[in-house]
Amino acid sequence: MPTLPRLLLLIPSVVLTTALIACEAPDRQASASGGVAPDVQVRLVLPDAPTVGPADITVHVTDGEAPVEGARVELTGDMTHAGMEPVIEAATGGEEGRYRTADFAFTMAGDWILTAEVTLPSGDTVLEETQVRVSQP
Repeated sequence: MPTLPRLLLLIPSVVLTTALIACEAPDRQASASGGVAPDVQVRLVLPDAPTVGPADITVHVTDGEAPVEGARVELTGDMTHAGMEPVIEAATGGEEGRYRTADFAFTMAGDWILTAEVTLPSGDTVLEETQVRVSQP
């Protein structure tokens, strides 16, 4: 039976291990059901020099060489520092695998992480992430 000092040392170890596992980054191409979509490629196309305000962003989705139509695409923009509310916008279209949002609002200049979450017609989910520097207009 563990002694009290050993037990007191064990508890923080278990808590730290649990926290580290919970903070692990998700698999970028993991399926919502646990599978993987290895041939699906997601590419974000942004303005050459994004500025504060609305931006035209296109998400290209392909499976091998074939465009993916009928997917659901959501863009999330997060500043790299804490305290900013994320910007979330649905991209529409899908013709020839191109999904677009013309009014994604960069609310502040600085460094952003833009994530496209693509839910394929099969139900699998693919994530693509890119870093963006946004400047004042």
